[in-house]
Amino acid sequence: MSLQRILSRALPLFAIAFATSNSSAHFVWIAPGAESDEVQVVFSERPAPGEPHLIDKIKQTKLSQIGVDGKPEAAELKKANSNAWHAKGETKTWQAHCDYGMVEHGEKFHLHYYARLYRGEPTTWQARKDNALPLDASLALKDDKLTLAVTWQGKPAANAEVVMVAPEDSRELATNDAGELVLDQVQEGRLAFRVLVSETAGELPVKHYLTVVADVPPLEFAEADPAAAKLLADARAERAVWGKYNELTCQVEAVTSDGAEDFDVKIVDGEVTIEGADGPTKEWLEDYTASMIGHRAPGAPGEETVRFVSEVAPHPLGRKLALGDELGSHYRIGDKKVMEVNRDMGPGAHFQISVLETVDNPEGKYLPAAFTIVTWDGEAIVSSLAEVDTWTRVGACDVPATVVQTVTEGKLTKVYQLKFSDWQEAPARTAHR
Repeated sequence: MSLQRILSRALPLFAIAFATSNSSAHFVWIAPGAESDEVQVVFSERPAPGEPHLIDKIKQTKLSQIGVDGKPEAAELKKANSNAWHAKGETKTWQAHCDYGMVEHGEKFHLHYYARLYRGEPTTWQARKDNALPLDASLALKDDKLTLAVTWQGKPAANAEVVMVAPEDSRELATNDAGELVLDQVQEGRLAFRVLVSETAGELPVKHYLTVVADVPPLEFAEADPAAAKLLADARAERAVWGKYNELTCQVEAVTSDGAEDFDVKIVDGEVTIEGADGPTKEWLEDYTASMIGHRAPGAPGEETVRFVSEVAPHPLGRKLALGDELGSHYRIGDKKVMEVNRDMGPGAHFQISVLETVDNPEGKYLPAAFTIVTWDGEAIVSSLAEVDTWTRVGACDVPATVVQTVTEGKLTKVYQLKFSDWQEAPARTAHR
């Protein structure tokens, strides 16, 4: 059974917050298009297409691609769909300026938008004097340390307001006295920044916004951090896993909006067999049970190079770790528990599990009591789930007593409920594992 199928039954509408001082604010972004030679100019809170009725407000945007000589070359913008402007070009660096004009939002001010996209290797993420925007920024990636250098009118922009939009979260930051923002152990994936510089021209204030988008390549960690590796190992050791068992059986009442159905479940050597009427409810129960067994089974991790990820402020779900594995995994560890898992699902796609509450079994090992899962494709949420569980015991195994899920895909939300009863362990024959 594929990971996508297991996850498709999951997930809460886990809002990916792109922090702004005004939640309804929009900005001009240059984002990679569907093809390697395509870019899109959007008007949105984040580097993805926004509301169609707003896109014409930035039709005066001047887009340029940076040629091999470092000089900007004008590019033609075309509205290929209702919520983005598009342009073609093989160049890896793009820039744009939009003189938005006068705005009255509590106060009256003149508004300028600038945007830059870096598509090439990190060594090319530099703004040069011959193509610099009035408000501009370069990026430098060395090992896993990222430096954002902001300039205003060719000089370092000290103490400029910065919002960092990462694959998982967004943070309000500021440049230092040298106009730089330094991030240690940055994670791979699409990274975006928004910068604000304000000035007064005559009697009216002028606001200048710059957006910067770049894709951080997969990072190869040469060495593990022993303290980080131990933190993860200790959390894994506290997870409730199944002990030895023979054959487990139970009855399940599955309740959906289509009604209630009864099933008989048998688990032998980690494989599940379900008897009952075929259909979507049975398929969903099969997916749930397989996922539950997988999470309760003991097992050794794969090849990892675990390191801490530096963050600006403490996170409510705990310390963030980069595992350095082939799935681009990031975990959060809080109170000796794995509280969050974030992994790649393919180009630009991720899933994230966030544990909101746990309970302990008789041995003091933890089980999830409430959690959320979200998948997104790099631009938008694809599906979401929220789940609440209760647990009981049969032999040496913690098994579910009740499960309630809300699942959202697109505009459709469904609610599922499982009631497990009559858990039994068959007489000893061949011990599991």
